Amino acid sequence: MKKKILFLSPLPPPIYGSNLSSLTCLKVIQQHPNFEVKNIQLNHPAKFIDLNKITLGKLFGGLILIGKTLAAVNRFKPDLIYIMPSTGGFSFIRDFGAALTFKLLNQRVIYHLRTQLCDGDLNNGVKSFILKNAFKDSAAIVLGKELMEGVNKYIPAEQIKILPNAIRKTLSDGEFQSIQKERLKTPKLRLLFLSNMIKEKGWPQAIETARILKDRDCDFDMTFAGSWPSRAEEIEFQTLVEEYGLQEFVRHIGFIKGKKKQTTLAQSDLLIFPTAYRYEALPRVIIEAMEYGLPVIANSTAAIPSTIVDAYTGFLLVENTPQEIVEKIDLMHSKQKIAEMGRNARQRYADHYELEILRKSFISILNDQLHGQPNGSAVNGSQAVRTNNT
Repeated sequence: MKKKILFLSPLPPPIYGSNLSSLTCLKVIQQHPNFEVKNIQLNHPAKFIDLNKITLGKLFGGLILIGKTLAAVNRFKPDLIYIMPSTGGFSFIRDFGAALTFKLLNQRVIYHLRTQLCDGDLNNGVKSFILKNAFKDSAAIVLGKELMEGVNKYIPAEQIKILPNAIRKTLSDGEFQSIQKERLKTPKLRLLFLSNMIKEKGWPQAIETARILKDRDCDFDMTFAGSWPSRAEEIEFQTLVEEYGLQEFVRHIGFIKGKKKQTTLAQSDLLIFPTAYRYEALPRVIIEAMEYGLPVIANSTAAIPSTIVDAYTGFLLVENTPQEIVEKIDLMHSKQKIAEMGRNARQRYADHYELEILRKSFISILNDQLHGQPNGSAVNGSQAVRTNNT
């Protein structure tokens, strides 16, 4: 008999990393012959610019969601509830409110945390109380060993599983070799910043990096791709570009996906990602860049240190300043060195972050929970995935 899984998670639209990764997990479960899945989308579809706004539509949608989830538990009678909750803002109340309801109904719950629990969450009396009761007698999946901290305050380490994000392979080895040849033919250094364009993701540091490179007469360009959270930030970006005289060096191409994203990755040499976003976990964009053989220079926050092998597939920033980014660029002193590190990055993607690896581990984790075996074959807190020392 098939096991029933009630799947609750934010899903596109809008499109951003955690939504896409949740959609990947949903498809993995739906495609498995031993599972029957009922899906309820947690988020109220909205434009990216409206994500952090509390609207009547969202409030009304939250009330409808509560009714849907209660009805689903009553009619579907799941063996396991999978939930990818938000850890901040109004969505925290929505998602963990639902989770507390499931606990009151004595349901088996596994949480898939795609953002990190911050000190502010852990030190907030109300949030800590909610987390303690929601996480009680439950299991959790985190994206990297660094993200266990905080969660293990409420859930025993043996019930915390480590499962990095993963993506389906879109680029063949032959196609990658052709891209590498074209990159070596292009003398200009092509830098890429690919993210939602909120300040905490690091676009101001990237702009300052461009200013320094321009002042040093470096032959480069820098492409920014992503959606703006507000018109004010877009204007601030454009103002800095003009103030620093970067019009010939910097361009913003907006939100990209599909073929346009693939082309942009193929026509870049390096990904710059100086994120300081408080809820950062394991950015999907880093994995996408690795598949395309881009070395990544990124801040050493969240699970990023488990993803980038410092000085081998890219560089980890300690101070996360424009000056440090330039120093790391200087260490990749030639296109040949960049290509070498890019090959290393692509191999690391193939070894750790390709979709089939996630599929096997994810199914194993779910089976352990469904059969009441918390210490099963899936990776747990004491058996973390291979990291930078491999």
